Amino acid sequence: MKKQFVVGIALALSLGTSRMSWSAPVAAGPVAATDSKYLVANAQGSVYDFSTAELAVEKARSKAVQNYALRLLDDHARLNKMMLKLANQRGLLLPVTLADEDKTKLDSLMA
Repeated sequence: MKKQFVVGIALALSLGTSRMSWSAPVAAGPVAATDSKYLVANAQGSVYDFSTAELAVEKARSKAVQNYALRLLDDHARLNKMMLKLANQRGLLLPVTLADEDKTKLDSLMA
């Protein structure tokens, strides 16, 4: 599952790059503590959202739900690309794996 997730992120990032319509200018430099906490929390939430959207694409019976999940994957791919760019410019490492509590939630959805 972890390998599939990483491959999914890489695929989504590559798909999302061609659709990105804007990029905010960012000055390089250190990240304020509150900004760092926000970026880390947002990235962690995005990992979970991405995982649940992948699950919905695979398991949902409704085409509308699958389409919505695909849209979420595309939106999160764009967001993740921007966050990773900002984090790299600022020397910040963002989480790319599920938090333990999110893994537990995801496992219950998969059961």
